[in-house]
Amino acid sequence: MKLKQRPEDFVVREGYRFEPEKEGPVWVYRMDKQKVSTLQALERISKDFAVRRRNLSVCGLKDKQGRTEQLVGVMGGALGHSEVVQAGDLRLKLIGRTAQPLTSANISANRFEVTVRDLSAEEAARAADGVAEVQRVGVVNYFDSQRFGFLKHGQGFIARQLVRGDWEGALKAFLATPSELDKSDDAKVKAFWRDHWGEWQLRAPHEAGKRYAPVLRQLREDPRDFKGAFLHIDRRIRAMALFELQSFVWNEGVKRYLAGRIPAPELIGLRYQAER
Repeated sequence: MKLKQRPEDFVVREGYRFEPEKEGPVWVYRMDKQKVSTLQALERISKDFAVRRRNLSVCGLKDKQGRTEQLVGVMGGALGHSEVVQAGDLRLKLIGRTAQPLTSANISANRFEVTVRDLSAEEAARAADGVAEVQRVGVVNYFDSQRFGFLKHGQGFIARQLVRGDWEGALKAFLATPSELDKSDDAKVKAFWRDHWGEWQLRAPHEAGKRYAPVLRQLREDPRDFKGAFLHIDRRIRAMALFELQSFVWNEGVKRYLAGRIPAPELIGLRYQAER
């Protein structure tokens, strides 16, 4: 059995609701993307259409692995003269206008399509029975590795430092911890600040460094205001750091709940990004 062999093997379609407003200041587009995260897509839209990031809104963040359809709100004007516009391999179709930027309240559902390849005849025959069993008794709802991006890239649980009041540690994990898995300029920027931590008068010699400009501007004004600098990180990224720790706490709680109610020989341990 094989999963996620091609981008189209994992499809997420965002169900939505918003109040149409003919003269509303927010133009609402349905975006079709694949192999790019929501935040990366917003960066591309901002650059290609000369729109400020703060004028772009979404209902939720979607993973880069696979194909996804989701809404993007653009405050202040359309992205182009035609109903459909392209930004690289991003396709955006205008579907209406509304009065307020999009938030999670505009999501009505997330619909998933998963293609499973190379099933044996025996596995295929069991599939219907498996679906019926899940519908009957449910399934253990863990968060899997894709939820733990900061951990995957060596930054740890950033929210753990926040809980402890260690704003400098949290900022250093975010800004100055390059990932061994990332070969982009972003990793080079993080390596630069790892090697020059506290030398805020310097400029990272990479284009990707511009995305951290608000954070560094705050540190140049007050070199010890790590809290103020951290709060200049995009709020959606800060939220992801919190969700990551919350997800780990949930997983550990579920694990302990099951361990207290099911005999050990009947449990199967599986490794994932955060633990087991």
